[in-house]
Amino acid sequence: MELKTTYRIAEILSKHFTDSLTEAEQVELYNWLDASENNKALFNKFSNKGFFEEKRLIEASIDMETAMLEFMERKYHGANRKKFFINYLKFTAAAVLFIVSALALYHYNKPLNTQQNFNTLEDTIGPGSKKAVLTLANGKKIYLNHTIANNISNHGTTVIKATDSSLQYHASDKLHVLTYNELETPEKSEFIITLDDGTKVWLNAGSKIRYPIAFVTHERRVELSGEAYFEVSRNKKKPFIIDIGTNSIQVLGTSFNVNAYANASNIYTTLVEGSVRINTLSQSMDLSPNEQGIINLKTKHIIKNPVDVNLYASWRNGRFIFDNQPLEEIMGAISRWYGIEVVFENEAARNFTFSFNVKRYDSLNDIIKLLEMTKQVTFKREGRTIYIKK
Repeated sequence: MELKTTYRIAEILSKHFTDSLTEAEQVELYNWLDASENNKALFNKFSNKGFFEEKRLIEASIDMETAMLEFMERKYHGANRKKFFINYLKFTAAAVLFIVSALALYHYNKPLNTQQNFNTLEDTIGPGSKKAVLTLANGKKIYLNHTIANNISNHGTTVIKATDSSLQYHASDKLHVLTYNELETPEKSEFIITLDDGTKVWLNAGSKIRYPIAFVTHERRVELSGEAYFEVSRNKKKPFIIDIGTNSIQVLGTSFNVNAYANASNIYTTLVEGSVRINTLSQSMDLSPNEQGIINLKTKHIIKNPVDVNLYASWRNGRFIFDNQPLEEIMGAISRWYGIEVVFENEAARNFTFSFNVKRYDSLNDIIKLLEMTKQVTFKREGRTIYIKK
């Protein structure tokens, strides 16, 4: 870890523990936590109250400036680095310096390694977790993760109950105006939301849903980008409508999966139970259970096929299930969940098909090893970029 990076992470952690993070800094913290399991372990250690209660004792027994300078000498062997650190030291708060020291002592013995082998058990990329960003009607953003467990007031008319993995809305009968919130799951994340009418929505990684905090008109209309699984509360008087650009899905009460990522060429609606109607500007089509409707975004044409719904809803139950699907499609789902970039060095490899069923919370290494066992493709990793070739 470079000195500037170490100092910056220490500053972010210090501000986190004093509840003074900006929105951008909160995102930096999330990204650092997602980068490795070691970072999460360090964060948990720092989160222990006893860790900071021991601060004075440690300061009394350790000359931290000397310790850090010794670290710099070991790592960089240069006077310039020493001078750089001393200049920084003059402006460093005690809490930041304390965390810098802990981070440095943890990292200085670790070898630098840019190219990483998937067969090395110590070197893993962990899966996503339960977190999201809630944007209220007034524009305020609330970052939801394992540290959040409380009620969020919205205009004094709605209570939003937040847990470590879900949101639940309870609107007052006094609310008569459409007021919207937005929930977004970045890469490496998922979250569950229960809307005011009782409809439950599982939001997959890299997705966003915009919705009224209460459905006060004759219809229940939401907007989706990405992938979500819906269990719609039945209400014949108020149809539930999902807008995806100029396309829409209309239901009364049913369970189904929608895959509508912004960079995709198709929108996939997979019906588990009930009935839905898919609409484009020029065509409509009804689906029955165990059918998938596909909207071609270029032609706006809809087709439907019989499918095994478990393949398309398995992510909600903590599984990755693929059945004879192209590697490009498989790696698209994996990249969003593990927060990686995928580069195909061989174009033909994009269309190689694979079938497997694994736990969604396994390490990326386990999935890569499984794919390499087929002898069809090989993988190389540099940081968080995965290179694929035959």
